[in-house]
Amino acid sequence: MFWPVPALLAWVGAWGIFSGLYILGAPVWLCAILATGFGLGTGRRGTTPWRRLCVAGGFPLSFCATQIGSQMPAWVWLVAMVFLILCYPLNIWKDAPLFPTPKGILDGIQTFAPLPRGARILDAGCGLGDGLRELHRIFPEARLIGWEWS
Repeated sequence: MFWPVPALLAWVGAWGIFSGLYILGAPVWLCAILATGFGLGTGRRGTTPWRRLCVAGGFPLSFCATQIGSQMPAWVWLVAMVFLILCYPLNIWKDAPLFPTPKGILDGIQTFAPLPRGARILDAGCGLGDGLRELHRIFPEARLIGWEWS
């Protein structure tokens, strides 16, 4: 399932639990606690820490927004949504998982791919830079460039 569908399904599920219990006459605090618990439970299955946080925090954040934001005009929420979309473009929703480069994994690469002194190496999609550190250890005279989109 493509991100953010799991988050949206979890949020809808949490709101469904809250609404169903509320209609049955349960107190608001109990509805909110159980719906938050559902979000926390489904959030544990997220693939990254940020995604787990997004899934788990969706219901409590939206619940607070409905309570606090009920006095605000609707256009304020539209402006906030546009701002978030601009800050978090849709192509990032399909981000690649993080694959850290293990230490020593590139040992001996200089025999298969010898480089002249001062060679330039581009690591497109360098993540946190683990691969660049390994390359610098093996090719200390090379000029390394890391590029990361996520």
